[in-house]
Amino acid sequence: MTVVGIIGAGHVGCALAFDLSIRGHKVILRTMPGHPGAVPKIKENGSTVECSGVLSGRVSVRVEEEFGPASSLEETMLIVTMPSQGHDGVLKALTGRDLSSCRVVFISGNGVTVKARRLLGAKVALETSSSPYSSRVDSEGVVTIRGIKKRLLVGPEAGEDDEVSRVFGLPIEWSASSLDIFLSAINGVVHVPTALLNLGWIETTNGDFYFYRQGMSSGVCSIIEAADRERLAVAAAYRSAVEPALDVFNKNYGRRDQTMREFALNTDAHNRTKGAQKRFLTQDVPYWLVLCSDLGIRAGVPTPVIDMLILLASTFSGSDLRAEGRTLEALGLGDASVDDVVRAFRAPRGEDGAARKVAKSRLLPGLSWIYRG
Repeated sequence: MTVVGIIGAGHVGCALAFDLSIRGHKVILRTMPGHPGAVPKIKENGSTVECSGVLSGRVSVRVEEEFGPASSLEETMLIVTMPSQGHDGVLKALTGRDLSSCRVVFISGNGVTVKARRLLGAKVALETSSSPYSSRVDSEGVVTIRGIKKRLLVGPEAGEDDEVSRVFGLPIEWSASSLDIFLSAINGVVHVPTALLNLGWIETTNGDFYFYRQGMSSGVCSIIEAADRERLAVAAAYRSAVEPALDVFNKNYGRRDQTMREFALNTDAHNRTKGAQKRFLTQDVPYWLVLCSDLGIRAGVPTPVIDMLILLASTFSGSDLRAEGRTLEALGLGDASVDDVVRAFRAPRGEDGAARKVAKSRLLPGLSWIYRG
């Protein structure tokens, strides 16, 4: 049996712990020092995770706190749900272990697998472009799963990995390049403009409004679309075939909306609960927008809207988010050419132009059937 360790007990970690547990997986929910997440409340509730929404119920989970270099490790798969600013701590805690039989998956990776493959020696190091869920966890430790995506983009892997497909239990689109996965992430071009252009509302209402339906007006959507065009231009420079943000939303949630405003107005998964958080700026700016901009600079692709968003977020936070963020230099690619970057993000067995494989497993738990698209 695969023993799945989940590092991080925020909304994604708790949603994943619940989903995997009800599908029969053995789960260990781990926290990093200084990042307890919802674990204190989970322990108060008898080491159970309570869930509402599209999945509901209560499950018992094993909790291990203060994960570090000296902690014992029995898992055969580790899923890291810590925000990107916690990735270095996780890598430090895992470095030096024998992970040759362990799969390590980062949700969302934001390019971290370039570093992880170099440091960990894991059986495989993968990342996703997003969480499998639209979810939230409240102050009582109750997780709400508002929606489950119709697919999950994972890489870098030259072929399908049935064990990963079985654990996640939903259709997986595999890519041989983690650059495809990184550039397929859209939170940076969607959440950051919306948060910055609604700062007054966020601060005066403490986020008490519908971030998508009310925050993404037609004008805000025009800024989102401009930033998204820059994302697509950067992707083209690196020969990454990625989809426009609206297509990503429609495919992830099984919708057919014609405009970003139409999606924001009508998406049920994103409009079930109110809440807009300034964490969108502290996570998506330094760990996605900064790297996207850096990729653009390296390839000679201008990204003025993305650069403006970085500047505004830095001004608001009082921090130089570009200097603090994840750059090519931080990934060990400071002097790399465009072709060098493409190679560094590619799976060891990958090839340029390798087709994505889609593994469908939610309909047949424990099994996978593959088709190539």
